[in-house]
Amino acid sequence: DYDKGMATAVLLNGLRELAAAHGKPFVGGPKPRNMRLFQGATLLSLNKREAMDVMRADLNVVGQHLLNDLNLAALVITRGDEGASLFQRTRAPIHLPVFPVEVYDVAGAGDTFLSAVTLALAAGCDFEDAGRLGNLAAAAAVRHIGVVAVTPEDVLRLWNGA
Repeated sequence: DYDKGMATAVLLNGLRELAAAHGKPFVGGPKPRNMRLFQGATLLSLNKREAMDVMRADLNVVGQHLLNDLNLAALVITRGDEGASLFQRTRAPIHLPVFPVEVYDVAGAGDTFLSAVTLALAAGCDFEDAGRLGNLAAAAAVRHIGVVAVTPEDVLRLWNGA
């Protein structure tokens, strides 16, 4: 909800329970002020600026701190044209490189990334593959001017080099 008040503790607790009851991931993209509401999530995604607002330290230190402090299974910190960093409880941090494209507008790239990751996790992908799909979908988004709905065809076209 971009920290606008829609994501309340009651709503998120209900969604967390619903996801667990159906074996689905509980995923979010909180702002620093409301990230505690997402404690125990399957995966959270923050951009680098948001992560550094929480704690001024090396990105790996920040990622591990948030992963442990919020009791997450995984955390992704997106870093724009530097790709993304994936933190998991059971593995060392993984760098997910950006998919190189000509960038026209970054508006909506983070939301596109998180939507693709969520879809991939719900379909049974692991965190790393989900993050790679997220990067690919975000790359498809930034090739457009303005916020766009990225289609499967957009992603496949990019994957196939068109």
